[in-house]
Amino acid sequence: MPMKCTPVMLLAALLVATSASAQSTPDRSMADEDLHAIVRNAGELRTPLTAAPQPPHQAASSSSGGRFLFVSRGMPHAELVAALDAAAADQHLTLVLRGLLPGESMNDAMRALAGLIGRRDPPPAIVIDPTLYRRHQVTVVPTLLDPASGSRREGAINADDPARADGPGFAATTWSIAEPDLAELLQARAAKLDVPARARAAMARFWRQVPALTLPPATTSRTRRFTPAVRTSSELRDDQGRLLLRAGAVLNPLATLPLTARILVLDARDPAEIAWAKAQRATNRATIHLVVNPDREGGWAAWQQLQDALESPVFLLEAQLQRRLGVQVTPSLIEAQGTELVVTETALARQLTEIRR
Repeated sequence: MPMKCTPVMLLAALLVATSASAQSTPDRSMADEDLHAIVRNAGELRTPLTAAPQPPHQAASSSSGGRFLFVSRGMPHAELVAALDAAAADQHLTLVLRGLLPGESMNDAMRALAGLIGRRDPPPAIVIDPTLYRRHQVTVVPTLLDPASGSRREGAINADDPARADGPGFAATTWSIAEPDLAELLQARAAKLDVPARARAAMARFWRQVPALTLPPATTSRTRRFTPAVRTSSELRDDQGRLLLRAGAVLNPLATLPLTARILVLDARDPAEIAWAKAQRATNRATIHLVVNPDREGGWAAWQQLQDALESPVFLLEAQLQRRLGVQVTPSLIEAQGTELVVTETALARQLTEIRR
């Protein structure tokens, strides 16, 4: 089977896509954030382990003579070092790990493997792929496998080493696999995730954290006019280097891009201002609704309810735009007249018992 390897290639996307009905019990010491980190990296399918300047060699496909050496970090250190040396010296040999050690995070595993790889040049090709263990029924390490020929040697690290070659009376030393099956671990953890609940929690966090302005209500009705001009701090040139605007030039965007829409700025939680906004509809002109003070507790449901009431999309008023439009209170109606903006502030009659939130 063709396989392109980096120092470590995590096949989490394939693993999560398999059936979530794993029979094994997951290691509870793996935190939820570790699982999320694995899933987030699944789209990349590769995680570099070494800062060596040269890229790792490509592992050859099994059809052209590539071999797999199944190893575990539970093997004696000298044996594991010998396996790394063999893979670094043979571009057709790929080391295969089954997963992470019990209680280990993905970041911890990456650091540990990077330390084992060290300064080998070229670095060995390594993959973390429990599916290869299951497909080839590997139960002990080291196991040297040539998928093309079906040749299999348990206890062998280097097929060219006569001391490790199979033969009559040869008793190879093997060890159990220290890493649990990563696929089963992910399946079990994924089966316990309450995705809808997590989605709701994410939505709630958004409304608690999103920046939103709060403006005071208008106490008197008035109309203000101003020119939304800006002064350039440096000269502006086109892609040909031709001067478009000198430094210090005054630019009024309304002179080149007229504003035909009406802008309404209102408090999202004030029924009187919502009623005011509904009464401002103009059949022949577009209306843009900008709001402050959103209902954070109501979240997306309250936001949708507001849009339904106004029969229009609604947008949060951002601080920079508030300064550009010269908005000081709510509700405010903003229109363009020539190269000027006209801001109409309206003091609404409210009941004395109403509390402005």
